[in-house]
Amino acid sequence: MTDEIVTAEGPIAWEGGGTAQVRDARDIDVVLRSSVPYPPGKPAQGSLRTADALLHFTVKVSRSQRVVEGVWDVRGRLISATNPLRAAFAASVVRT
Repeated sequence: MTDEIVTAEGPIAWEGGGTAQVRDARDIDVVLRSSVPYPPGKPAQGSLRTADALLHFTVKVSRSQRVVEGVWDVRGRLISATNPLRAAFAASVVRT
């Protein structure tokens, strides 16, 4: 068993409040560790802060799975993702 501290604190700020970190990003498919859940089909809007910019995005959610109390893995697809946005997500993946 690992002693990993499970947190959703990261460079993503959700439009309705809350934060997230990028756990996986493969082209437009993403997994975000989030402080708030989203129902399937819901477009979740947020901003990803990088060293150079604040990038706004929308994810069409396919699933939210509770990890621990107050933390969810939100899976979905980036909508209308530009190449710079996809690259920023890939560069922001948290390595554990």
